[in-house]
Amino acid sequence: MTDAPDSTVDKSRAQLARKRRMAALTLLIENLSASLWRAGSWLCLFAGLWMLQIPSMFGVAGPGIALAVFILGLAWLIRHDLRALRWPDSPAIDRRLELASQLAHRPLEIIDDRLANATYPETQVLWRRQKDNAHRLIRKLRPPLPRAQLAGRDPYALRLAALLLFVVGVAAAGPQAADRVAHGLMPYPVSARAKGAPPFMTLWVAPPAYTGQARITLEGAGRVKQPMSIPAGSVLKVRINSRLGQPVLHMNGRKIAMETPDKKSWGLELPVEPGETMSITQWGIPRVTIPYELVADAPPAITVEGEPEVMEKAELQFKVKLSDDYGVTEMTMDVALDPLVEDKPIGSPFHETRAVMSAPGTEQELKPLYDLGWHPWAGLPVEITFTARDFLGQETKTPPVKMTLPERGFRHPVAAQLIALRKQLAWSSATAAPEVSEKIFSLMARPETYADDPRVFLSLRTMSSRLNYDPTEESIIAVIAQLWDTAIRIEDGDLPLAARALRAARADLEKLLADPNATPEQIAQAMEKLRAAMGEYFRELAREIQKRMADGEMMAMSPELLESLMNPEDLANFLDQLQAQALTGDKDAARQMLSQLQQMMDNLNPSTGLQMPPEMQQMEEGISELQQLIEKQRDLLDITENYFNKDPRDSIERTMPEFMPVDPQMFEQWGEDGAPPPPQRTIPPRAQRSVNTEKHKGEQEALRMILGQLMLEVGEQAGEIPENMGLAEQEMRLSAEQLGKNEPALSAPHQEKAIEYLQQAMQQMAQQMAQMMRQMMMLSLGPGKTDPLGRPMQEGNGPSWMPGSQVKIPDEAERKRVQEIQKILRDRVGERERPDYELDYFRRLLKQF
Repeated sequence: MTDAPDSTVDKSRAQLARKRRMAALTLLIENLSASLWRAGSWLCLFAGLWMLQIPSMFGVAGPGIALAVFILGLAWLIRHDLRALRWPDSPAIDRRLELASQLAHRPLEIIDDRLANATYPETQVLWRRQKDNAHRLIRKLRPPLPRAQLAGRDPYALRLAALLLFVVGVAAAGPQAADRVAHGLMPYPVSARAKGAPPFMTLWVAPPAYTGQARITLEGAGRVKQPMSIPAGSVLKVRINSRLGQPVLHMNGRKIAMETPDKKSWGLELPVEPGETMSITQWGIPRVTIPYELVADAPPAITVEGEPEVMEKAELQFKVKLSDDYGVTEMTMDVALDPLVEDKPIGSPFHETRAVMSAPGTEQELKPLYDLGWHPWAGLPVEITFTARDFLGQETKTPPVKMTLPERGFRHPVAAQLIALRKQLAWSSATAAPEVSEKIFSLMARPETYADDPRVFLSLRTMSSRLNYDPTEESIIAVIAQLWDTAIRIEDGDLPLAARALRAARADLEKLLADPNATPEQIAQAMEKLRAAMGEYFRELAREIQKRMADGEMMAMSPELLESLMNPEDLANFLDQLQAQALTGDKDAARQMLSQLQQMMDNLNPSTGLQMPPEMQQMEEGISELQQLIEKQRDLLDITENYFNKDPRDSIERTMPEFMPVDPQMFEQWGEDGAPPPPQRTIPPRAQRSVNTEKHKGEQEALRMILGQLMLEVGEQAGEIPENMGLAEQEMRLSAEQLGKNEPALSAPHQEKAIEYLQQAMQQMAQQMAQMMRQMMMLSLGPGKTDPLGRPMQEGNGPSWMPGSQVKIPDEAERKRVQEIQKILRDRVGERERPDYELDYFRRLLKQF
């Protein structure tokens, strides 16, 4: 007979089962710790030794011996200690629960026991009461906690020494802890690497040189986790130092067997093909798996923002934005006549290519300036198209910009007549040649109209004779160009012609740099031509700027500032560096410098008034306002000083020094120890004085307010307020107080000091502006003379774009050493198996170069 379980009994049994599982886990932990504590201590001991690199102190054999001892000891400990490991059984679990809960008479045995003699009712009642008491005791059961058993097994606490060594090793190794343990488990490959032996496999991915990206290097074997981005056109080179079977490269569905050029290793070199994964197998076993993505070179992007701006002399300035993933190399402008124009004069489409060399992945904004007033199509509708070209020759064109090509106006009557004759000859060349020849001859006969210029005279004579004796189409085209040059010389002098010669010399050199068959002699000749054209251009530019400053058309500059802008030494350094880049084979760097030269010419075009950035324009306005403030303060000082003649008291107070000069007669009269009495002066009351300067106090306060506003503007621009301006403001405040008290004599010194401080502040701002203009020139032409690391340098004490920078030029050996260091750093940046902190360190080093 058995008792039917009720809900209370079911809950008690579920609670008992849960507590038995917790007790079983406690017993298992105790058994494992008792069986594996020696193996765990052995692991901690050797991990600490490896992280502290102690085995390596005993030479090449040290890591191998340590590994052997570790493996043998670990195998012995596991073999012997795991024998004692037992899984907890039910009696042991119940007994542990009873002991942990301090229950007597083993009540858990009664719960699962059965009544042997169920015949008598009295026995059944007694048995039922006993089981109810046992179920009630289940609530008093407490899960046991693990007991400390290692103290008796390890009386000397050697396990703690091993654990302490492990903790010290982790703290000493830091991020290299895992690598050092791995090296301890593989000592022989590491030792071979330490001797200089090559790794099992080395894989190089060399991107094209124009991308500027570092070479990727992988060593060893395994699988690369993150996919690699490989530029299109990259070359893959593999070297495997293993003779155990011929390796096979799997890429793009192809199987490419490697070759053994030296009978000692396997090698392969081929372009990277499109695909998702490349792998290398040996005897069919995968050795290396690399997921990758081949990134195609995207075509460049180019846009023209807004409408072109027409300058004073009919030049066109465009706002062009271009970009490319690896940089734009060239920008071309094409001018074609509008297809709607049916009748057109002599002329051909215009085509000009400029080197750009933009930064990779960066949008660059250019403001190219084109002088097309000479073109016979001036005044006709045209279509202008820009083309950007990258290193691979990929091109992108802009939509045609339709506009009327501007005509230039001429103020000089002779130049205007020549341009009119030029237009007549361009439109009716066959019939107009005799008439134009006669009119040119009549202009030649009046040399006083063109300032008796002999070159103009000879040019007119030549054109007239050529049209008269050789009126062919070739001669007419040449005369049309010569008419323009002659008119330009009469109107503007030699600057436009010098600029055109410089552009032509730059274009010739750029073509040679783009030609792989160009010889060093040809490049050297083109450089000399560019050097001569550049010198002539800057001489004419200096004359033009001086002329415009004299006419008030440009901001007046001091001779020192003008000299710093046109420093011949800096220009010579720029040309020397350009020639060195062109002749040493770095033609891309030379083309970049030519691009900078063209931008400099655009910035220095007199028609644009020496284009300055907004901050420089604000500083120029500040200097002008400061000059006007000084003039107004001087006017107020003159008014204040005029009051001295009206009030003798103010004159006496102004001339009375703080300490009177020593008079010898005073010492004879009063003795050496005596002192003369103070002079007796009668000062009339203020109400009876005729001087009234209170009305000028407001004027002084107004000037102070103007200065305060100017100080705020300068502070926002420069980040701080010049000290001299603050001192001038204090002097103006004191001057206003004295004017309000009808004390002109006491106000005048403060006004004089205010003017002095204002002049010093204006001089300081002028120097800052000169420095900014020099930096603007530096950005146009580059940093001038540089050392091998690209730092600007200065020799001697002459002016430079970077004043105070004196760097000694290293010799050729040091230059090569720096280049080798740069190459090594770039290669190591591409070694992806290196830790991240090492790669970051190499990248920081590269930034310094």
